Amino acid sequence: MLFLRSWLEEYIDLSAFTNSQLKNLITMKSGEVDEVIEINDYFEGKILVGKIFNTQKHPDADRLQIFQVDLGVYGQIQIVSAAPNVRDGIVVPVAIVGTKLPMGTILERKMRGELSQGMCLGKSELMLETEYSEGLWELEDLLLESGLSENQYLGKSICEVLTGHFPKESVFDIKYLADKIASCGNHLGLAVDIAICLENKNLLKTQAKNLLDPVFLMEQVVSKVEIADEKDIKVNLESGSDYLKNYFLFDLEIPSEYILPHEFQKRMFLTNRNQIGGLADLSNYLLADLGQPTHFFSKAKVLGLNENISLDWKLESLTSQTNFQGLGQLKNTTLPAGMMVLKQSVEILAIPGISGSEKTKVDPVETQALVEIANFSAESIARASFDLSYRSDSSKIWAGGIQEILEITCLVRLLEYLPENAKIKVLLSKTQDENSENRNFLSSLENIFSKSQKVLEINLDYLAQRLDNRELDYWRDILVQKLELLGSYTSTGSNTGSLELMDFYGEINNSQDILEAVARLIGFENLELDHLNFSSDGEKNTQYNNWLEIKEMFVKYGFTEIISRPFVAQNQMNNPQSETKLLNPYNSSQPFLRDSFLPSLLNSLEKNILKGEKDIKLFEFGKLYFTGESKLFEETIVDGLIIAENPYLLTSMVQDFGEKIQKNANINPDLPDYISGFGEGYYYTFGEGIDASIIKINNLTKKKYNIPTSKSVWFVGFALDGLPTTLKKYKKYYNESEFPSISRTYSLIIPTNVSWKQVESFVVNSELEDVEIRPKPLERLKKDNQEILNFEVGFVSYSKTLDNNQITKWEERLFENLTKLGEIKPR
Repeated sequence: MLFLRSWLEEYIDLSAFTNSQLKNLITMKSGEVDEVIEINDYFEGKILVGKIFNTQKHPDADRLQIFQVDLGVYGQIQIVSAAPNVRDGIVVPVAIVGTKLPMGTILERKMRGELSQGMCLGKSELMLETEYSEGLWELEDLLLESGLSENQYLGKSICEVLTGHFPKESVFDIKYLADKIASCGNHLGLAVDIAICLENKNLLKTQAKNLLDPVFLMEQVVSKVEIADEKDIKVNLESGSDYLKNYFLFDLEIPSEYILPHEFQKRMFLTNRNQIGGLADLSNYLLADLGQPTHFFSKAKVLGLNENISLDWKLESLTSQTNFQGLGQLKNTTLPAGMMVLKQSVEILAIPGISGSEKTKVDPVETQALVEIANFSAESIARASFDLSYRSDSSKIWAGGIQEILEITCLVRLLEYLPENAKIKVLLSKTQDENSENRNFLSSLENIFSKSQKVLEINLDYLAQRLDNRELDYWRDILVQKLELLGSYTSTGSNTGSLELMDFYGEINNSQDILEAVARLIGFENLELDHLNFSSDGEKNTQYNNWLEIKEMFVKYGFTEIISRPFVAQNQMNNPQSETKLLNPYNSSQPFLRDSFLPSLLNSLEKNILKGEKDIKLFEFGKLYFTGESKLFEETIVDGLIIAENPYLLTSMVQDFGEKIQKNANINPDLPDYISGFGEGYYYTFGEGIDASIIKINNLTKKKYNIPTSKSVWFVGFALDGLPTTLKKYKKYYNESEFPSISRTYSLIIPTNVSWKQVESFVVNSELEDVEIRPKPLERLKKDNQEILNFEVGFVSYSKTLDNNQITKWEERLFENLTKLGEIKPR
């Protein structure tokens, strides 16, 4: 999931924190940052500065013109355009074939029989203005003001020569636990989570604080939303009461076609979120911004030619299989009997929470819509997704569960984004505790607000005991400090208190939830003995690098990682008589201890089954602590879990593991104690400190975790402490080099049947001692019946300053090797 730093900064002041610091904070206390992507060029170097010449009228279209574009070292291309200001001599942005834009990817095509090899652009296509550009963006004066001559800008990337218009951006690629998708599957939620993890809610900006303030939300809604006439509205939601929590329906009218503001277009574009035009873009933006799904129905298509609002909707369960023309992958699907649908008469309008009908979708030019903002039962949405074998972005969010107050926050944000002269009226408001015909909007809002103000009783002594053997006197101040980050804490006794939660994101309902939230905020910094030195910053030890290599193996076999935050219990670590234990804060039996990682995998397996996942493969990583000879020992392990008829995938992994470490496995008939109670299987030993286990989970365990006994569930576990240090390291997680890197650009003439992947393989495998080689494709062009491949190679060393002669000699070897692919030569 991608998050744009500048988008986050709308809600939180991050000026004091580097990307590296944020990466470490999020990884240790929130989600796992897979990568921080530094974007220097929004369009990957494919939008170039070009000069138009040889302009001619299209022979078969009055509005089209054919012209040539000079792209400097990239040569010349032909383009056909209807822009009104096309003329010889102007300098414009040119998107070459393969360029990705918000509107789609530029392809080579024929326009009325004439070949167009790209597209000249206006400012709106470059997300620099909201309204559609009337013509091409003429750049010459701007470039001259920058002091650049024609030789310096022709053929250059527009992001390179006009850096002020395209500032550098940072994108965080973050993976979250299933139970955190609602809180951090959006930018406001992540901003709030960062502020809490930094223990400084004052970092939140006014915009975020307002959206967390019920008084502000109520004032905005009351002042801007009208109440529609009730007499022609009939919406029966009673039969779906178990499916539905709250339901709001609004009548929206805007003065003209909706265009997402250009700064929002850029945010969506840089985080790889789709844009299709019109009000649908606003719905998708709200989802990424706040995490609340919405749905826009075409008012014209729902009401037909009837100018008056006359709805007769009902939420009901299908009695037989029914064809449905939905959106996306549900364009032509058969809905099973029992599926809950929203209908008008006999016409299916939507599968609530999953997909609208193709027949009611809002076209980009439409200015009237019916807007649904709702909250559905997480379990009901999950089961419906499972029955359909389909998970939309909205259903993923709802299946994770979201706080009801988020509907009101979303409505307020929607009101902010609409044009000033937009009209919005509430047609229906219903909460779970009300009758289906209730349309008292203010009463519905107050109902939601009252439920969001949750107060839990807190026992500090219980929390302290669950953390470790240091008693309440040590933990009291720390616990109170962390609780105040979660809401408003009031002491009611020496060991007790009440917590009024800032219950805006995620679910906190009981003492166990409080314990897990506090443990996450405490993190590792308060532990007396910290063996978790594989953290995301600083030096990485051998075990950490070995773990990353094994993680790649799991990913290769299609596994998804479960993120857990280990916690050390001092009483067990210092007790030489203690049994072997593992660490995890998500445990309800002992102070952050459990017999193995398997319970968290089984819990996650249960959640994934409920959410409709089919091909479930999960794994997690952690430390095993045990004592012997009055000493503390630790072991690095990776465990996995799959649903499969047989264990062949796992035995292949064990074989792959053995080949990776170049050791043969011996089968030991006795399983380790910490997994033997979960089933029967095999124990493989590769040498001291290196082993693997495969077991078939027994029915007793499956029943305990609500996993259908009809499903075959297999476990695999690896212990990694004895791994050799010679494993190839996962380069993405290296620290930044202290020495300057070298970057060189190459241009090759290549045969048409040679792919970039083949060239890339030769580049990477042309080894250079103590140097990491990073190839990046730039462009592939056709010129004079030849294929021209342009690419860049970065050279990085972590131990020395690179020598140009070294690189030159490497180039000679590379070109010799490349000739094996065919007639390849430098250009």
